[in-house]
Amino acid sequence: MSSNESEADRPRDAEAFKRLEKVVEAAMQEIRRLRQQLQNAESQSDEMDEMLRGITDGEQSPREMLRRLHQLESENQDLRGRLAQGIESVDRLLARVRFLEEQQ
Repeated sequence: MSSNESEADRPRDAEAFKRLEKVVEAAMQEIRRLRQQLQNAESQSDEMDEMLRGITDGEQSPREMLRRLHQLESENQDLRGRLAQGIESVDRLLARVRFLEEQQ
């Protein structure tokens, strides 16, 4: 190979090297993304294992969980009713305050 040929190849080699760097960087980003995704999946799996263990070990029976769910739903409905009553009371008080302000 003559020196002219190697000088002509240098720009092509530099361009090829830059393309290679971009491809490697993209691959590294994909690996980082996949590692994060794997870590998230493992975390979710651990949580599910813990929940399942609680059920199968008898710590929490499905019936007890269902009873508790119904209890919480009932409490939630009661709290919503109380909140609605509270809002109505506040609205009435505000109406009275406005009326009194208008009277002065």
